[in-house]
Amino acid sequence: MNPGDLFARWMAEVGRGSTDLLKTRLQWLASTLNQGISSTEPGRWLRDAAALGHLEVDWVAGQWRAAPLVITRIPAGDGLAMVCGLRTEVTDALLQQTELELHCIEHSPGDRELPRPSTIFAQYDPGIDLGTVAQQIRATYVPCSAELLATKLPVISASVEAAPPARDNLTLESFNPRQLQWNDATGNRTQAGAYRYSLHGHTEFRWHDGETWWRTDWSGCVYLALRADGISAMRWRPEGPGARTGRLFVDWGAPLPPLQQRAAVLCSGLMPRFATSARSAAYENVPRVIAQRIAFSMHQRLEDT
Repeated sequence: MNPGDLFARWMAEVGRGSTDLLKTRLQWLASTLNQGISSTEPGRWLRDAAALGHLEVDWVAGQWRAAPLVITRIPAGDGLAMVCGLRTEVTDALLQQTELELHCIEHSPGDRELPRPSTIFAQYDPGIDLGTVAQQIRATYVPCSAELLATKLPVISASVEAAPPARDNLTLESFNPRQLQWNDATGNRTQAGAYRYSLHGHTEFRWHDGETWWRTDWSGCVYLALRADGISAMRWRPEGPGARTGRLFVDWGAPLPPLQQRAAVLCSGLMPRFATSARSAAYENVPRVIAQRIAFSMHQRLEDT
């Protein structure tokens, strides 16, 4: 069992807790592996584990909890399903007693990254009832979590009015949607657009429509700026001529929100591949209809490549 799975097993037994305490424990895990990680790596680990369907994170309240255990099919998977949710020792023992052919796929960590929890894929014959198997392992059967989630994605908006950043805040930055990067904005906050700044040790995000300031989050702020400039950061490429599944490409600097990222990740059960040359993240096995729903929820025009 790799360190990421071992840590996930501990989380499954605990069930829930504080995100700050969990980040501290992830830092401890890195130290036991003699691995240097950045200060933001524990947060990314949590986001990735949530995208894989293993846990739910309330970033505002600073709490996490184990996600319900689910067996779900992969879109166009041809007899391939996956198990989502943190697994206890009992769960793994029950899985081994089923008729499923199990495959554990580890996610190779990048430089200065901690191993993510592995994905459990299950091959099944047409005669196997996945609903019955789910009951055997005390889980829930969902025909296709990616498709179900894609139909329920909220459309991003800025609806909560907020106070503007203090005039003497020296951390203020504005987002350039054409360069997909944040630039110093101290002394210049009159233009409409996306802003971020530090406040009491936390990063705050604001959307300014030219008159009113609105509270938002990182992804929402970025995509509202892209929408205002008519810029698309998403593209879809079919796996072959006439294929209904393909790769969803999302530009660096324009990260998907948690729910949209989960919908894309659950299409394959794998984290996206990052291409340095193209400066984009590629999500595998995404049906175009799901890619379109993700783009619509982000006010994006999905481009075909």
